[in-house]
Amino acid sequence: MAVVEICDYDPAWKDWYLAVQDYIWPHVSDYVVEMLHVGSTSITGMMAKPILDIDIVVEDFSQLDDIVTALNGLGYTHVGNYGIVGREAFKRDALYLFPHHLYVCQKDSVPLQNHLLLKKHLENNIEAFEKYKTLKQSLACSAGTIDSYCIQKTEFILSCLKAEGVDENDIADIRRQNTE
Repeated sequence: MAVVEICDYDPAWKDWYLAVQDYIWPHVSDYVVEMLHVGSTSITGMMAKPILDIDIVVEDFSQLDDIVTALNGLGYTHVGNYGIVGREAFKRDALYLFPHHLYVCQKDSVPLQNHLLLKKHLENNIEAFEKYKTLKQSLACSAGTIDSYCIQKTEFILSCLKAEGVDENDIADIRRQNTE
């Protein structure tokens, strides 16, 4: 059985994010609201796969073509939304600086709120933080695949989002998207 590799928190992850942000921001700043470091690498003390999650936030997708063109010029390829409405994914074949996942998210979209509220919940609730850390350690050894690892974290993540007031319809959508 394969093992999902996670590691202890590395303070350098914040510097990695800043380096990637400095690389991308000048090319997209005319079209976007902000860039955010989200996911486990953004939470001080959390174990994580050493891959950043970065959200580029837009008011709406009216200028998505301009953003796609700008990111293409930096070596990114637009790969669609992977079935998650409100979030567009980009990948880069040749790695620049540090490993990362890059998304363009609509402001106030469920995917963006999912990222922000989970981060907020884990940063503000030590019990949830510790449970999530323990769950990640356990799943990294037993899940077998990255897909299984992500699916098996879903119910815990949803419990955190419910605690932050995410409504049941959005919870159902997130569950569906995370487990299909």
